[in-house]
Amino acid sequence: MTKRVKKKEELAAFAIETMSELGYARTSLRDIAKSSDMSVGVLHYYFEDKIHLLTFCVRQFKEQFIADMGKFTLESGDRIVKGFIDGLSEAIQFESGIHCLWYDIRNQALFEQGFKQDAVEIEEPMINVIVELLAALDKPPEWLMPIYLFIDGTFRFYLQKFRLGDLNAHEEFVAFMLPELESLVENGRFSGEAAKARGKIA
Repeated sequence: MTKRVKKKEELAAFAIETMSELGYARTSLRDIAKSSDMSVGVLHYYFEDKIHLLTFCVRQFKEQFIADMGKFTLESGDRIVKGFIDGLSEAIQFESGIHCLWYDIRNQALFEQGFKQDAVEIEEPMINVIVELLAALDKPPEWLMPIYLFIDGTFRFYLQKFRLGDLNAHEEFVAFMLPELESLVENGRFSGEAAKARGKIA
């Protein structure tokens, strides 16, 4: 690792902490410089603008997150689904800020050209994790987008609940998602009744 890359990663750690607390829109380079005891000029030396800094931060984190989630596809039987859902639950509980920043990028990509390519490139390996999950579960590839959209949408919903103050949201996520995904794997369909029985559908 070069000194430049190491320094960028150090600055990214401060940026993640600051932006996770304030959100992308409310965070300025001056805020990040203050938290890292660096000047705005130093930030500009390593990152051309706030968009570049944000996408670097999220790319760096998502690469590790995707690698960690991919490990669950190497498990066997019921442990695959359970481990995968537990991994997402822990992400809601312990890494909510950086995941919110990812959704920030995806939302901003609808309006700002500077985010569009990054959004596509960050999301592609996340979709590929679901490809690996389906392969590990011996399920057909045409399930890919329905499963990805189901997991992504549900994760985002409970992530939002957690960020809005429901500190049990990660447990609610598991209670909803686990029986639904297990039913899909076992029976080829979602089990709305399983989720209703747990009282997790409002």
